[in-house]
Amino acid sequence: MAKAKRLSLFALLTITLFVLAPATIVFAQEAAEEVGEAPAEGEETPEEAPAEGEEEELAATPPEEEEEAGSVQDYFAKGGVVMYPLLLTSVLAGAYIIERLFTYQFAKIDARRFTDRIVELVKAGKRGEAIEECKKTRGPIAAVFKAVLQRADRGVAAAEKAAANSGAVELAFLERGLIVLASVSTIAPILGFLGTVTGMIRAFEGIARAGEVKPTVVASGISEALITTATGLAISFPVLIMYNYFTNRIDRFVLEMEEGTTELIDAIEDTQA
Repeated sequence: MAKAKRLSLFALLTITLFVLAPATIVFAQEAAEEVGEAPAEGEETPEEAPAEGEEEELAATPPEEEEEAGSVQDYFAKGGVVMYPLLLTSVLAGAYIIERLFTYQFAKIDARRFTDRIVELVKAGKRGEAIEECKKTRGPIAAVFKAVLQRADRGVAAAEKAAANSGAVELAFLERGLIVLASVSTIAPILGFLGTVTGMIRAFEGIARAGEVKPTVVASGISEALITTATGLAISFPVLIMYNYFTNRIDRFVLEMEEGTTELIDAIEDTQA
């Protein structure tokens, strides 16, 4: 279990850095472009008049877009400040999702085969070998079996208590991080709706300044409102799916632990009768 915890922590830190690095590079590139485009203080930037005969050519050639329309950076900039906490929630949820996938895959074993093997050793009076087998096997069911076998010489009641205590510890380990996913699935849409409100505020402020309603005046505010709402929902939907998937996997682990522990304690009781 200690090895699994170290692996989970390493995976979480690695994935978080891997996801944050591209976003950091994007923001740094945007800042560098803004600094590079801005003229130095006190420096004038005289406009060069086009040479004779070039005016028609310039008029016929559409200006190049500085930023590709519809790009991720473009949408992020149009979404306003609410996009930053949305980005944080997506990175956090993504890191925990991948870390949990690694953890559950690492903890997965053939529970039926393992249980039959341990029960066979116990019935044969080879409890020491059974404990060593549990130590060499990964996963929560092996940890629970080891706790039960180590208390078996104190009676069935002590073995059942050890199973309950160890099972609670393993369950807490399996559920670690799920509260983050549940929170993100709830907070992301709320942040999206907050962006809707701030975007509409910007739109109405533009109308107030202009004194009339024009599409160009309210376009940026409405765009911010729609982008943040869509982003919040887009984050919440897959996170909620993964949360339910992980909950289902935990239920399977718990069922395997309960069925296996019942068989093991019955085998211990038979040997002590």
